Amino acid sequence: MDNIQELDLEVLEGELKPFIYKWTKGENNGKVCEYESLSKDDSSGVIWLNFKDGSRINYELLDEFMMRIDSSSISNETSSNTETQETKNVRNAIHTGKKLTPQKSNPIITLLEKQKPNWVNVEMKLELNLPTKSLYNVLTSSFDEAEDEIIEFVVRDLDIEVVKESLRINIRQIYSDNGKRKIGIKASKEEQE
Repeated sequence: MDNIQELDLEVLEGELKPFIYKWTKGENNGKVCEYESLSKDDSSGVIWLNFKDGSRINYELLDEFMMRIDSSSISNETSSNTETQETKNVRNAIHTGKKLTPQKSNPIITLLEKQKPNWVNVEMKLELNLPTKSLYNVLTSSFDEAEDEIIEFVVRDLDIEVVKESLRINIRQIYSDNGKRKIGIKASKEEQE
């Protein structure tokens, strides 16, 4: 039984480790923390997420009090010439241990940051330059790793702005469908007519 619990902690650690965390409420609101480790208090059963600055949070409260930031996107952006101001702010807050506060107070962003997580699957349409089916079949039957190479070839020049614009359109459609919000709610018979 201990091995199962230990394995679960290892899996959980694998899911939590790639992120940087930003407090969204409480006395540390705005502070950005780097992941250090995961520990379990055997007497209480509480799983603690420990940060490099010495702070920690009960795993069960994580999504209520903190926001996850993909650290790989920060690393990728830092190495490029187009590092955003937000990336610079997050990186600086991590190294100095200071709180990350927005430049201007925007009530919309403040409310959005404090909402409970509401992850929704969103379909996206993109125009891609795909090889023909016959070329795909020839390549995959001739070379061992052709499928991976084909996929990398197709996505390598994909502009992130194209992806973002497709998502913007899709998000607007989700909320504007005749004023009906389609996220997680089934429409009643009256709404369907």
